[in-house]
Amino acid sequence: MSTPSSSKGTIWAFWGLFVCLNLLLFLPVYLFNADDVSFLPSHGIWGEGAPWWQGLLVRSNLDLFRLSAEWALLVTLGGLLVRWRRGPALWRWLATSLYLFLLIYQLYYAGSIRIYGQHPLILNDLVLAKEVLPIYLDQLSGGSWLIYPLALLGLGVVIALVVLLIRTLSRLMARMSGLSLWGGLALIWLLVLLGTLGSRGLDFRPDYFAVQWTSPLIQRSLVMEDLNKIEQLPGKLIYQGYDQMPLARKPDIYLLFIESYGRAIATKPWTRDAYYALIQNLEDSLRQAGWHSQSAYSEAPILGGKSWLSFTTVMTGVKIDNQLHFNDLLSLHPNYPHLMHYLKGQGYGVYRMKTFSKQKASTEEAYALQDNFFGFDRWVKHGDIPYQGFEYDFHGGIPDQYALGYFRDEVVGDTTKPTFLFFITMASHVPWFPPPPVVADWRQLDSITEDPYHIPIADTVTRRYDRFMARLEDKMAFRYAKAIRYDLQMAKEFILSHPREDALFIVLGDHQPPALTYYGGDGLEVPVHLISRDSALLSGFEAYGFQPGMTADTTLPAPLQHAGIYSMLMRELTTRYGTGRRARPVYLKEGI
Repeated sequence: MSTPSSSKGTIWAFWGLFVCLNLLLFLPVYLFNADDVSFLPSHGIWGEGAPWWQGLLVRSNLDLFRLSAEWALLVTLGGLLVRWRRGPALWRWLATSLYLFLLIYQLYYAGSIRIYGQHPLILNDLVLAKEVLPIYLDQLSGGSWLIYPLALLGLGVVIALVVLLIRTLSRLMARMSGLSLWGGLALIWLLVLLGTLGSRGLDFRPDYFAVQWTSPLIQRSLVMEDLNKIEQLPGKLIYQGYDQMPLARKPDIYLLFIESYGRAIATKPWTRDAYYALIQNLEDSLRQAGWHSQSAYSEAPILGGKSWLSFTTVMTGVKIDNQLHFNDLLSLHPNYPHLMHYLKGQGYGVYRMKTFSKQKASTEEAYALQDNFFGFDRWVKHGDIPYQGFEYDFHGGIPDQYALGYFRDEVVGDTTKPTFLFFITMASHVPWFPPPPVVADWRQLDSITEDPYHIPIADTVTRRYDRFMARLEDKMAFRYAKAIRYDLQMAKEFILSHPREDALFIVLGDHQPPALTYYGGDGLEVPVHLISRDSALLSGFEAYGFQPGMTADTTLPAPLQHAGIYSMLMRELTTRYGTGRRARPVYLKEGI
C-alpha cells in the first residue's frame, strides 16, 4: 500500500470525485424537472426578505447542488477501512453496491414523482410495472424494440463508470494523509449536521432540502398502509342497500371524465384568464339552451396519472389510490354493488367507451377483469368506431367529439331505454397533441384527412411516432391548456345536441395534469360539473358545497372527495326521482 501523502493533486482529485459522485445522485431529479428549474441554485422558498442563508437549508429549485448524507457516510466508512489490508476491496464492493442502489432509487423516486406525483411504493409499483410499464415504454419509444437494448447499454455504462470512479476514489483515499482526509470529512459532517438539525421541523418536500437523507424515503417506499383494506370493506353493505331504492324517473346519465382536468387549469397564470372566459361562455351557452349547472372541486385519490384508480373510486365509493387495492377490488369482489350494478338493476343500458388503441397482453387481461367487474352491457372500444379522418394523437387518433357522437347516434340510436355511459377523453391525455377542431356535426370529422393545423414536418421524418412528436410545437403547459379547452368545448356541443330532455351530465377531472403540478400547490383538487335541465335536482347538490354555474371558488378547500361522489349521487337521485318514503341514503364523504 502506498504511503499517505499530502499531495495537492491527490487532495483535489479526491474531493473532485467526491463532489461529482455526490452531484450524480441528484441528477435524476434535476433531469426529470429540467424544463422548470435552473441549473444553478435559485428560487428561495421562504418568501421576500428572508435571509440568504436559508436557501442553504431549503430551496424549491431542484438543482444538483445538494449533499447526500448517505454518500458522506459511505466515504467516511471508506476512510476507516482503506488503512486495513483487506479494507479497500471490502469498501469498494460495499460502496459500489450501496451507491448504485441509491442512484437507482433516486431515478425511481424522481420518475414516480414526475409522472404520477406520488411517492413510490415498491410493492405497488412492481404490479404496476407488469401491467402499465410496457404501454408507457411503447409510447416512449414509438413501438421500437431498440429502447430495451439501449436502456441496458446505458445502465451498463453507468455501472462501469461508477465502478471506475469509486475504485479511483479508494486509491486516492489510501494515498491521502489523515489530516487532509479527516479535516475535509469533518467539514462535510458539519454541513450534514447543520443541514439536518437546521431543517428539523420544517414542513417542506424532501426534494427541497439541501442536505438530504434518502434512507427515510426508501423506508417509506417499503411500507404500504392498509394492505388488506379491500379484503375487509366494512361499509360494503351500505351500498348493497341501494337495490331497495328504485327510481320512478330515469334520466340518461353521462359520466364524462376529462383526462388531466385539474385545479391547475384555473390557477396557473398562463391559463387562468382564458379558462374563466371559456367556462363562462360554456355556462352562458348551456343556460340559454335551458340547461342548469352546478360546480365544485373534489379531491381525487391520485395526483397525476393512473386514471383508472380515479374513475374506479368514483363508481364504487371506495378510495383506490394504488394498483394493489385496484386489483384486489376487481378480483376479490366480482359482485360488488357499484354504480353500474345499481343502474342495470333499474333497467339502464350500461356502457363504457374507450378510444385508446395500444395495449399489451397484460393490459388485455386487466381490461377483461374490469369488464367482468363492472358488467357493462357493451364496452365500445377503439376498433368498434369506424373513424376515417386524420389521426390527432398516437393514443388512438379518434377525436373525442366523434367518439361521443358515434355512441349517441349509432350505438344507442333510437332506444327508449335509459342510458348510462362512462367515457374518459383522449385529447387531454399527455403529451397533449394539437386537438381536433370542434365541428357542427361529428360526422364531418371523417372528411378531415390532413392536419388542420398544417404543421410542417420534414420529409426525412418518416417513422409514424416521430411524425406525431414533431407536431408538439408549443411548450407543455400551453399544449395542456389547449387540450382542456377542446374537451370542454366538445362536451358543451355534445350536451347541447343531446336529443333527450331528461339527462344528467357529470363532467369531472380524474387528476391533475402529470408533470405540471406536483410542486405547484394545487393538490388533489379537480373540477366537477353537474349539468341538467332539472334545476330542482341540481339545487339539492348545493348542500355538499356545489355552487351554481360552471365555476367554483379555488380559494376554498375542496368540499368533495371522489370516494364520496357515489353516495352523494345516489342520495340526490333517489330523493328527487325515487319511489316511496324510504330513508335517504347516507352520504359518505370519504367513501369506505
